[in-house]
Order: sequence, then structure tokens, then C-alpha cells
Amino acid sequence: MYAQNAASVNEFLGHSWNKRAGNYTNFSLGEALLRARSYFPESYWYWIGVGALLGYTVLLNILFTFFLANLNPLGKQQAVFSKEELKERDNRRKGENVTELRHYLQYSSSVNGKYFKHRGMVLPFQPLSMTFSNINYFVEIPVELKQQGITEDRLQLLVDVTGAFRPSVLTALVGVSGAGKTTLMDVLAGRKTGGVIEGSINISGYPKRQETFARISGYCEQNDIHSPCLTVLESLLFSAWLRLPSDVDLEIQRAFVEEVMELVELTPLSGALVGLPGVDGLSTEQRKRLTIAAELVANPSIVFMDEPTTGLDARSAAIVMRTVRNIVNTGRTIVCTIHQPSIDIFESFDELLFMKRGGELIYAGPLGPSSSELIKYFEAVEGVPKIRPGYNPAAWMLEVTSTAEENRLGLDFADIYRRSNLFQRNRELVENLSKPSSNSKELNFPSKYSQSFFEQFLTCLWKQNLSYWRNPQYTAVKFFYTIVISLMLGTICWKFGSQRESQQDLFNAMGSMYAAVLFIGITNATAVQPVVSIERFVSYRERAAGMYSGLA
Repeated sequence: MYAQNAASVNEFLGHSWNKRAGNYTNFSLGEALLRARSYFPESYWYWIGVGALLGYTVLLNILFTFFLANLNPLGKQQAVFSKEELKERDNRRKGENVTELRHYLQYSSSVNGKYFKHRGMVLPFQPLSMTFSNINYFVEIPVELKQQGITEDRLQLLVDVTGAFRPSVLTALVGVSGAGKTTLMDVLAGRKTGGVIEGSINISGYPKRQETFARISGYCEQNDIHSPCLTVLESLLFSAWLRLPSDVDLEIQRAFVEEVMELVELTPLSGALVGLPGVDGLSTEQRKRLTIAAELVANPSIVFMDEPTTGLDARSAAIVMRTVRNIVNTGRTIVCTIHQPSIDIFESFDELLFMKRGGELIYAGPLGPSSSELIKYFEAVEGVPKIRPGYNPAAWMLEVTSTAEENRLGLDFADIYRRSNLFQRNRELVENLSKPSSNSKELNFPSKYSQSFFEQFLTCLWKQNLSYWRNPQYTAVKFFYTIVISLMLGTICWKFGSQRESQQDLFNAMGSMYAAVLFIGITNATAVQPVVSIERFVSYRERAAGMYSGLA
């Protein structure tokens, strides 16, 4: 209303409309028209309209920034009850189709890949361990389940989980669907924003500070979400500029990014556009390595990976796991959730945290050569069948610890683990690692973000500028529609402004201005929605990683 009144006052109180409306009034033609349409005809309403627009602009931008910074993405956290797993597929049980994976894991030269030994990097980092003791996690019972007669107020998804992750050790979180492996990793990484968390989490003996934990950790999500119009190198530079300390100069940052690309075997693809999944750009396996690299350029000490091999074929999974092993060899602490691993993928891990449905640990310890330690532990349980020669140890352990087997044997593997010597050794390990060493000091950061607001703003502006001009499907179409609509309306409404002999002529002039603004606005608003929908999920990932504030 303010804008329309201001635009009308600006137009109809001008010189062109400053003629008497008739013999029986002292109003000008423009003022008479404004009064006839119930507008405020005073000239100062122009400035009132300008002030109102500026006020609404400031208010809405402040509210938008506030809600973006403080509200979580749409969706409600609730418990998910999964059905009993279907019978294992033959290729997973027998492992017959994956016997060549070991060749790729050790010797593959795909994408000019190299096998990295333990080595230093351009930027030093401090190896850190993570210990967690008696972790419990509760969520509210969904309304639908309460209506079915469940009286409890909350559901426990993790039950007294205790363990440790150490530098240079590749740890796997394994379990059936609904066991809580991803939930545990999200709790440890601080990605859970709802529910109630109990227990203690320490980083190299010091209590974990969630406010700055993102500065020393990385989280590789299962979905590889990146800006499609940036190249691989630009995506990594953007992450490095925002997440590395401000005292690291640009030359060192770029050298570190190039070293990370070599580490994850992305150097030949540095100039390739990321593109959209399933449409163009990088393949699924290359996107997964880009996701890992985007976290690694932050120089983290601890890296979490959510099912890095899910959806990949045997060769692609082997390349990704070789990349993960390269990262472990640099001395970092790596934790991966894995679902239904093959033999070679499974045995590439050093240690295992095995969870049963309900969020309880039933094994936490080393795998050993050819999973010998794991097999020895479970075969020692009375009634558990021996593993057949050549059988997949991962499939075997899932089968012998299933709910059906527990009921058949009358056992509770979680209780067996809590009464085992392995549990006591893990307790002692957690207690030792939960005490800081005498020559160590706690990592403290003065702020949540590595860069100042001004640097965040400039970096985001640089990224959006590249994304804008590399998206002709959006920019060219927007320019084209603006020109077409301008020519179309200009032709239809030719000389409407010079015709003021009748009231209908005035309405035609006003309607043409309204139609021009409306059609162009609607067209541009429609064209921008696909772009915003893609970048929105990218911003969720970047915000969760602590790259920039909502205001930037």
C-alpha cells in the first residue's frame, strides 16, 4: 500500500498532470484522480512510502537473518522403528563378487592414484583422541505411538555406550538398521539439536566444547551436497578460506588445498565443474571424495564419515576406502559408519564398534588380521556357530547376533559384552585417554568462526558471483524474459501515458505500470526457486560445519 501510494503520488502530482480537472473543482487532474481512487494526495506521502519500504526492508532482512541463524531445517526428530532385516543377499553372505577389491585397495592406479605412507603436510595439526563414557540419548515418543497405547514420554536410542577413537586408527561403526550407529556418530559430533544427551565426551582428556568443536573436526555427510557451478578447486578453496585460521596466508592455504587434492586423488579433476548429481559433472564416487576433501582442507584432527561407500560399486568403494586410508596415515582420527560391508572393505578397518538394535554395544575392539580377533570373540560364546571358510565376517557377525539368534540361544550379546574382559580393557583405555597428558594443553579458540564477519561476507560474495555467472539456465533466461516482457508490454501499451482525455485512459496507464511490474516480478521469482532450492541445502551443510554465521 505504501509503495503503490508513493508511486502514484510521484506520477500524478507531476508536471504532466498539473491541469485543472474541471470547472467545478480546484484540484489538478492528477490530484482529482488520486482522490477518486482513495489515495492520499499529499506530496509528503511519497517520502512516507520510501521510508516505509526501507523500514520493511531492514526489518525483514533482520528477521530473515535471525531465523536462518537460529532455526533448524524443516523436519521433526523422532524415533524410527525399522522392520526386521530381510535375509542377507547371496553376494553379501558369500562375498563371491568382491574378491578383487583387495587389488584395488592396495594397487589401483585409478585417476593416477598413489598409496600414501604416513607423511607430514603443509599445515601441521595436533592429533587428538576422543573418549565417550555412558552415552545415553533420548527422544520424545511420536504422537502416533502414544495414540497406540505407549505411555512413556521418551524413547532411549543409545544405552550406556562407552568407547574411544584414537589417532592413526580407522574405526568402523557397524550395526543393523535401527542399531543407532549414525545416531551415535551424530551425538559425538554434536549434530543432534534435539533430544536429551547424557554422559561425558572428552577430547584428549579435556571436556568437549561444542561451540568450537567444528574448528578441530570434520563431518562427511552421506549425501554429497555441493554448489554445482563451482569447480573442484574452487569448492575446496572456499572451504579452506572460511575454516582455516585467519593467520594462515593465502599461498599456504592454496598449497594445502593442492596437497589435499593429491591426497584424495582429485588433482586431475581440479578444473572440473561439480555439476548436479545424476545430471552432469562429477560421478558419485568423485563427489564422495570431494566431500571428504572439503572437510579435510579445514585441517581437522577428527573426521566423521557417514557411510562413505553406500551407493558405490565395488571399484568405486575401493577407491574411496583407499582415500580414507591415506587420510588415516597422516595421523588423523577417522570414524566411519558402514552398512553391509564387503570382506575387503570390512577388513580395511583397524577397530570396530558393533551395535545391536536398541542402541547397545556388543563389541568394541580390534578386528585383527582377517578379522581374527572379532571371530575369536564371538566363537567363544556358547552356541554361536563357527564361521565357514571364505565366509564374509561382517555378514557372519550380523547373522549370529541377530534378534532371532538371541531368542534361539537365550542370550543377550550386550550383557555378554558388559561381562567380558574386553569391556574391562576398553574401560581402562577410556579412563587412561580421559586424563590429559602432563605436557598437553586444552585447545581454546576465541570465537566460533575462523574468519571475521567481513572475510565471511567477501568469501560468500565471491562464491555466489561465480555461481551466478556460471548458471546461464538462470541468468540468460531471466534477461531474456525481462526483454521479451518489456517489448510485449511496451507494444501493447504504446503511448498509453500520453492519452489522458478520459478516465479510462488514466486507468489504462495505471494498469500498464502495474502489469509490467507484476509480470517481471513473478517471472524472476519463479526462475530463482530451483537455484535457491539447491543452494539452501548447501548452506545447511556449510552452516553445520561452522563455516560462516547466518548474517554473512
